[in-house]
Amino acid sequence: MKNYIYFFMIAVFCWILLHPFAASCSGENGMDMTVEENAILEWVNALRAKEGIAEVKIDPLLNQVALEHSQDMAVKKILDTGPPVYQTPFERASGKRLSDINNLVVVATGTQDALKNVIQSDTGAIEKLLSPAMTHIGVKIYSAGDDIRWLTIHMLERAITFTGFKLETRAGVTMGKFITIQGVTPVAKVKVDMIFDGDMDTEDYDRTKIVIPDSKESFSVSFDFDLGDGQYGFLFWVYENGQYRKSNYFHIKVN
Repeated sequence: MKNYIYFFMIAVFCWILLHPFAASCSGENGMDMTVEENAILEWVNALRAKEGIAEVKIDPLLNQVALEHSQDMAVKKILDTGPPVYQTPFERASGKRLSDINNLVVVATGTQDALKNVIQSDTGAIEKLLSPAMTHIGVKIYSAGDDIRWLTIHMLERAITFTGFKLETRAGVTMGKFITIQGVTPVAKVKVDMIFDGDMDTEDYDRTKIVIPDSKESFSVSFDFDLGDGQYGFLFWVYENGQYRKSNYFHIKVN
């Protein structure tokens, strides 16, 4: 019975990882877009199309993260994206179970007509918006009751799309539990680091495996939970331009 409970809990956790929108309960703040916000989205994709770059898609969870940041800026009247007043973009995203390491943020304040001009005058912001690696976007504008709009644009890349997490047991393995992670990626190689009860920023990994996707860009990698009960972290790297870069991560707790 204990094993059934264990698998049920892990299955629910993995379902949340595979369906992050359900985990956020973002509701109307996630999917509803105002006329202004849609205009910003269309403008960003028009800029990308002009450069031959694929359009970005709205992510309701990312919208929620962007809304919370815009509200913070409006209330505190401070244009800032980092500590100590605010969490970093990565902290805000990871706090919403967004499993993407690479996170870009563009913020601006002004009247409705001024927002695009603020962004266009910022070379760094334009570079972010035109990054070919970005695939998803959150756009939220908030006003505290005056004529000033506070805009946050969050963008993320999803170099890896997870398609399955299988939790199983087998004889002859300490603890008798292991995980198989499946995904799809267009890159040539994927490196996966497993960290046990440690910081995801560490370079001291307990296990490292390199997998090569098949002709359909699918890959599968398995790890044993042989270090005991506790929290296991999995950090994914994609191989591009002759080197690895961080792409995705997630945690899983084993009892």
